[in-house]
Amino acid sequence: MTPAELQRVLAGRSIRVAASECLLGRSVRWNGEHNGDVWPRHRVEQLFTLVGLCPEVGIGMGVPRDPIQLVGKASAPRAVAAENPELDYTDRLQAYACEVASTLAGVHGYIFADRSP
Repeated sequence: MTPAELQRVLAGRSIRVAASECLLGRSVRWNGEHNGDVWPRHRVEQLFTLVGLCPEVGIGMGVPRDPIQLVGKASAPRAVAAENPELDYTDRLQAYACEVASTLAGVHGYIFADRSP
């Protein structure tokens, strides 16, 4: 199906896709930048309603900020500051996830930034 055909099929429909806010061109990354130029965002915006999410900003971490990383077991990772692993953000991120989960019930898909915790 061509993009034009797909647009006709989707006309009037609101297919919602959640995406990392940095991929939407918003400067929310740890270094104050965005990743909005690394994928065909403008093409996707023509087809879907994009809903931006940045859990780090959602829990009150500033921009710019020290980067965080996932450590520990893959089955139960911890989100900690890369430079100071004693700063553990796991519980705050889990609480944020629980808080926004119900609002994402109408989302049909997700696009996440590569290598983002």
